[in-house]
Amino acid sequence: MLDENGGTDIYQLSPSQIVIESGKENIRCVRLTSGGLIRWYASCCNSAIGNTLGSAKISFVGMPHTFMDHQGDGRKRDEVLGPCRLSIYGCYGKGKLPLGVHPKVPFRFFVRVFCFIVSSSFKKKNFPSPFFDETSGKPVVEPKILSDDQRERLFVDNGLRAN
Repeated sequence: MLDENGGTDIYQLSPSQIVIESGKENIRCVRLTSGGLIRWYASCCNSAIGNTLGSAKISFVGMPHTFMDHQGDGRKRDEVLGPCRLSIYGCYGKGKLPLGVHPKVPFRFFVRVFCFIVSSSFKKKNFPSPFFDETSGKPVVEPKILSDDQRERLFVDNGLRAN
C-alpha cells in the first residue's frame, strides 16, 4: 500500500459516496485508543478500507486509493478521483520526496477538512454508510480497542519506536 517514499494517497469522502459491493461480512474495525479514529479493514485480507472520526454524525472517511476500484472503466486514477491536492508528513518520508511535500500538516489542511466535514454533514451525506447503522448511529461492528501493550508493539513493529 505504501509508495516508494513510504506514503499512500488518502482521499476524503463522505460515507454516502462509498459502496462496498461484496464482502461486507468481513468489515472489522480497530481503535488505537477508546476515543481515537476508527480504522476500518477487511478481516479476510487485512486490507485497509478507511478511517472515520468515530461518530456517524461526522460525515468523513479517509480512504486509501488502494481500496478503490478506479480502473474499472479503463481511466487513470487522477481522471476518476482527481489530482493530489496536498502531500503531508514529509518528515516521515523516505528518499527524494516530490516538490511541495509539507513536513507535517499545514493549517490549510485542517481548514479544508473542517469545511468538507461541515458541508457534507449539512448535506446529510453521512448516510447511507457502510460503517455505521443508520438507526442507532453505532458502528456496524464493535471496534476492537488496542491495549497499551498492543499499541506499543504496533509502533515498534512498524519502526515508529525503538525496541
